[in-house]
Amino acid sequence: MKWCLLVFILCVYGTGYTQGSDLLLLKKNKTKTMQTFFAGSFIHFSDINGREESGVIKKIERDTLFIIHHDIRRGYNMWGTSVADTVAAFLNRYHYNEIQALYKPPESFEFIRNGTLFMIAGGGYAVLHLANSAIQSEPVDGTSLAIAGGVAAVGFIMKKLRKYEYTIGKKYQLVYVGMKNDQP
Repeated sequence: MKWCLLVFILCVYGTGYTQGSDLLLLKKNKTKTMQTFFAGSFIHFSDINGREESGVIKKIERDTLFIIHHDIRRGYNMWGTSVADTVAAFLNRYHYNEIQALYKPPESFEFIRNGTLFMIAGGGYAVLHLANSAIQSEPVDGTSLAIAGGVAAVGFIMKKLRKYEYTIGKKYQLVYVGMKNDQP
């Protein structure tokens, strides 16, 4: 019975003084939260200088993100085969106002949403129709090529209209939420 009481007191005491990490919220039109970033989450963004940065957030403290960047390169082992190896790990600091755009995480069926499937299908059908016409010595059907070109054009337009990032500005804002109490 004493052990149960001791374990209970240690659990209550241990969790009573823990404080969560600070948060960084991506908001749309200052109302809807699109993404939440905290210590341990992955972030991929471009900064105000145009550099692309990605990595795991080590901590968020006083408006600053500390991001672990792993430099992973292919190298050869003693058997002559190529393996991925971590060469170095860097801790980079960014103020949250230095972030210019956050990249969207890939969604399921992205190859359909961004038009890649339509471009492949339209181009593939056009090549197949031309090859069959040449092999069978038949004239090329203009309507079939027009339909294939239209499908490929729809895919190209879908790819150009698709947004791959959240640009920080009027529509999207980054909001820093301090969770730690700095008072002793």
